[in-house]
Amino acid sequence: MGDISVNARLFPYRFKITDKGAAELTVDVENNSANEKRLSIGIVLPDAVSFDKIGSNNSIMKKIDSFKANQKLTLAFPIFLSARARVGSFDGTIKVQEHLHEFGYV
Repeated sequence: MGDISVNARLFPYRFKITDKGAAELTVDVENNSANEKRLSIGIVLPDAVSFDKIGSNNSIMKKIDSFKANQKLTLAFPIFLSARARVGSFDGTIKVQEHLHEFGYV
């Protein structure tokens, strides 16, 4: 899958525990191939942050059925501190998979 490039940004990079505002996670995906692709993008956040204000959703999956050749896609997600947030450094995961025929096959 070397024909797909992925870049992610988080702004602001640091949260304040007392701040109730959201940060924004931006994921850029680019198809550098001459062929159309079918992709799924899965994001898993640590327990300290969430995709919603109440802190119950720390994973998301986006399916792209027709990702055209040389197309660039930008996805933006609000990120909120959860009630379980503590001071420290945390890692999340972004997984991009190419599917050959259907989304059930990798």
